[in-house]
Amino acid sequence: MKTTAKKPSRFRILRHETLEPREMLAAIPALTYNSAANHTIYLNFADTAYTGTIWNYTNSDGSWRRSDRTVHSASFNFESGTNTITTDEEKAMRDIFALVVEYFSPFNVCVTTVAGRTQLGKSGGVEVAIGGRNSDWLGIDYFGISQPGSFSNAYEYYWVPIHVYEIPYQRHVNNNLVHVFSQSIVNSYDTYQARVAVIAETIVHEVGHSLGLEHHGVGNGAKGVVSSVNGEYYAGHQIVGASGTGTRQRAPFMGSASSSTALLQWAYPNYTGASTPQYSKPTNPTQNDLNIITTKNGFGYRADDYTVTTPMAQFGFGLTGVPTGLY
Repeated sequence: MKTTAKKPSRFRILRHETLEPREMLAAIPALTYNSAANHTIYLNFADTAYTGTIWNYTNSDGSWRRSDRTVHSASFNFESGTNTITTDEEKAMRDIFALVVEYFSPFNVCVTTVAGRTQLGKSGGVEVAIGGRNSDWLGIDYFGISQPGSFSNAYEYYWVPIHVYEIPYQRHVNNNLVHVFSQSIVNSYDTYQARVAVIAETIVHEVGHSLGLEHHGVGNGAKGVVSSVNGEYYAGHQIVGASGTGTRQRAPFMGSASSSTALLQWAYPNYTGASTPQYSKPTNPTQNDLNIITTKNGFGYRADDYTVTTPMAQFGFGLTGVPTGLY
């Protein structure tokens, strides 16, 4: 019996296996600006448990605790997922870093996400723990918290009551730790732009406290109130755009630093009704942010990389030789 070989089919049936959804993994980016500076702002996005800090020994109202408490800053989480860092979260960290660098660019200070500089022979700095919720251990509805003046006074000795006997003893306490509760901010804002902006602005606000700055208030400086008339946090005023059309809110970093659209700046409060909040000490309604930052913390302004004299001015030229970027 003669058999005929079966010709191979010109078509193949492909069967696809359904895979579980997976996010691309990333890591905390190693970023450093102005590495030659002796003073450092360290942005810590990692999961970290802290001991020996001012926050371990005090209650939310500032009173001393009878026993230490655990202070834990969860890793930066932008998407309400797991502790695994996604590419979107890495992008958010880079964008936050870029904004903080921009805001501190006038000063001769290093901004970094790399651990160790505040402990490696440098003469001063502050660590910013970025992550978690204010409900994790603080128990107050704040986006951030800082110890005033701690940047240039990182370690202090305190006489602390101990346990039930109220016997004071001396403790070496680390002051230079700022907390920014990024998950509380993420939960309060819907858009990527708003979340990144408010996290960066809260970092700057709290570091500002560590640099010795009070809040910029207005009117009667009523505690806890955000207002353009009477409040602890000056909410700003409208300014006209450079083109003569449109307006934008302008406010100080040490006022309401939780606006995702306002133009925030270091302030010399010459706005109408400028005040320092009622509880602040000393009362200083004309607090000059730039002067305090550059004279009270061991560093000044960064050297200007371009001359300010007309004969030595430099222009940016496009391919056609015509000056560009000039408005």
